[in-house]
Amino acid sequence: PGSYKPISYEQMYSAVYKCVCKQYSEQLYADLMTHVRSRLAQWASQLSNVSEDRFIQEFHQALEQYFHALGGIVPIFTYMNRFYIEAKLHTDLKTELVKLFSSLVADKHVSRLVNLMSAAQSRPFSVPPATMASLCKHLVTLNPEYTSIQPQLFSTYLPNVLPRMTEDDLQA
Repeated sequence: PGSYKPISYEQMYSAVYKCVCKQYSEQLYADLMTHVRSRLAQWASQLSNVSEDRFIQEFHQALEQYFHALGGIVPIFTYMNRFYIEAKLHTDLKTELVKLFSSLVADKHVSRLVNLMSAAQSRPFSVPPATMASLCKHLVTLNPEYTSIQPQLFSTYLPNVLPRMTEDDLQA
């Protein structure tokens, strides 16, 4: 926000619509994915250089910014999604963009992030609970298998991460 001249949703959607109608869907999709890949590669590189004490906040900011961006990108490319991605590639744009973040950014940093989050849990309020909950929610959205790194951490903020309790667990 603030660094680009605002363009209306209508103009953007119209441009995508025209590209799809003129049979440029494949090129438009390739260009979008290339652009997102290059941006995510920058973020992954920047996160590699972040100190331990700032890493959770920086990763959270990148994750929030990306999911916020998805809220704008996916609707703008709805027409391309329906008539090219779903019809020919048999997937959808949001799924592909989430996979992209997961593979290019999260997979590289998730073990460091989760270990830092687990350590932060032992120091109350060193990381705001809302930030921890948001990170857990988004990480599970990216890849539910991330919970296996530290199931106890995720179970603090998300339901149904650990196995169901049994009657034998009541004493504990």
